[in-house]
Amino acid sequence: MTKLWSMFFFCVLLVATMNWYAVVREPEVVPVEDLYEHVNSVVKVRGTLVSWVEDPWGDGSDKTNIVIQDDTGVVRIEWSNTQTLPPVGSIIEARGDYTITTAGKKVVYAVGTGSVTWSAGDISNPEFLGSHFTELSQNPENYTGKMITLSGHISKTLNPDDRYSRFDLRDHPEYSGSNYFLGISGYGSTNKWIEAGSKVNVTGMMVFSERDLKWIMYVQGTAIEVDNSYKSVIGTIDWNNPSSWQYEVNNIVSIYGKMTQDENGEWWIEGPNDGSKICATPSNFHLQNNAESIINITDSWIGRYVWPEDKSYTCLMMGVDAGSVTLVTSKTLTEIVNNPHEWLGSDETVTVEGWLTTTISPTYDEGSIGDGPTWNTRNTELNIHLSGSREKYLEEGLRVRASGKIVWDVESTSMVLEVDTLEPMDFWTVNGTPVYATPLPSELSWFDGPTAWFWDALGGSRVYISGHLNITENGVFIEQAGTDKRLCVNLDPSYDISEIIDEGSNRSIETHTFIGRLYQQNAAEDGAIQMCLDSTSPDLDQDLLSYEDELAYGTNSSNPDSDGDGVTDGQEVSDGTNPLSIISESTISNQVNENQTITNNENNTENTPEKLSSSEPEGIDLANILIWTIIFLIISVILISSISYINLNKKASMSIEEE
Repeated sequence: MTKLWSMFFFCVLLVATMNWYAVVREPEVVPVEDLYEHVNSVVKVRGTLVSWVEDPWGDGSDKTNIVIQDDTGVVRIEWSNTQTLPPVGSIIEARGDYTITTAGKKVVYAVGTGSVTWSAGDISNPEFLGSHFTELSQNPENYTGKMITLSGHISKTLNPDDRYSRFDLRDHPEYSGSNYFLGISGYGSTNKWIEAGSKVNVTGMMVFSERDLKWIMYVQGTAIEVDNSYKSVIGTIDWNNPSSWQYEVNNIVSIYGKMTQDENGEWWIEGPNDGSKICATPSNFHLQNNAESIINITDSWIGRYVWPEDKSYTCLMMGVDAGSVTLVTSKTLTEIVNNPHEWLGSDETVTVEGWLTTTISPTYDEGSIGDGPTWNTRNTELNIHLSGSREKYLEEGLRVRASGKIVWDVESTSMVLEVDTLEPMDFWTVNGTPVYATPLPSELSWFDGPTAWFWDALGGSRVYISGHLNITENGVFIEQAGTDKRLCVNLDPSYDISEIIDEGSNRSIETHTFIGRLYQQNAAEDGAIQMCLDSTSPDLDQDLLSYEDELAYGTNSSNPDSDGDGVTDGQEVSDGTNPLSIISESTISNQVNENQTITNNENNTENTPEKLSSSEPEGIDLANILIWTIIFLIISVILISSISYINLNKKASMSIEEE
């Protein structure tokens, strides 16, 4: 027993001695100017975080190059096995081996998350200047060495693969309209494409560059915040001025031409002049159905004008990702939900494609994205949280690409994609500007009633319903013919209702289809909740576009097929093709169900609202339903007979035992 106690006290003494040695050996902070005295030694340096670059060689390694500055000089830290750093301008401490390399570089090699540290009081809080370029230009010395946040427009497109970027921050999206230009020196990847002319907030430090003889700002790539409510203008490539194309490299552009494919399978867009063409790389959506929807089509094509690594000439990389597939890699929803631990807390930005499963209003920031356009085609859904302000609704069924980080939401106990950017994927172009698709409104059936309508009202869904319009002292209503059912409406003020109201009365005798956004309101008389349609206008030509939509798209409100191409205006708007172009735009494969397509005006007049509401929903196979019903009945009969037979045998056995 005595020996055990001796061993115990010896171990305690040994541990205490090792801790004392570790404290004594902990290096003191060395000024940068004195580092030359500690070559090949472990040192600790403390200073202001000037810049940092993750994975500087682009090989996927967990390394970060850091530059810090104290009152005596600047030193570079090469950090391995890292963690997330605080904002530029914060005070940090780094511990590691100080070495002068054979190339003469003075570097501190730090390994492990604990080798670079900081306290909460050392984290910088930048001063927000907004877009006050004049104040900054008149007194730049007042902001020297300070962390500031400035709003403006960037002068060129930023590639997510660039580790070091140089661009100007301007007070106007166009060069000719700008009064101020501030040089920006960026460090680290932005992790996403940022388009030229985009409105951004940049956070960094103002310094005077003695070499360039001008003031510049040092910023981190991840500290460039994009204002997604502002849409940058898409430039147009001019076939008659090829020398100007060099200024559009890496930009999203529009070009008008004929899409062709040569004998080697290469895609080209041919211009109006002999021999004028550029290489094209259609997206996967363009290539559906063997690309029948785009080959030999003359149209305006949108894409990113880049120089691919595998080609000796520039190409138009198409699709909303508008880079190359090596630059934007979309993950499937199944990949994410089947491997939650791989994404949760990884701080990695992921990109997914899918369809919105609910309507999201401008005042709401939650929704979900699914891997199919309708409930019966979806296998997987993922909740999303949106950031930033929006002016318009995001409609249910809209096909989108969303990028962000996967986090765990405590309130809903589920994985959530915190969305940084969300872009519709179906669009057509007007003068080089994209017009994004709007899914068709869903039918609101009188048979279902308000109980079923409640779910459409939650997100403010766009719906259509048929009935008579009746203007009363208690409000405006749509009424079902021959019944006492009615739905209150708020009419679109831009529509003249005298077009459908019978002269000398306050109601319409004819049945019309009305389109609006469903919402809930309190009834004044008893405080009950009732359903209403907002911004309502009639669909006079039965193409499922409201009067407001017809004005917005420039289509003919009395003609369901404004361009006469055999596809209704509503279907073209839903598919993302131009309703005013005889040759449909080709951002997606144009697949139209023959049962839903009205091929001419004659057929259109026959499809009354009553017929539309009674038509079979798409995707229901009555034959299969009948077969499975019969099989279910047979199995049920066999099962019931078996149970009855077993019960009879039990009763017979019990009666024999009693006797």
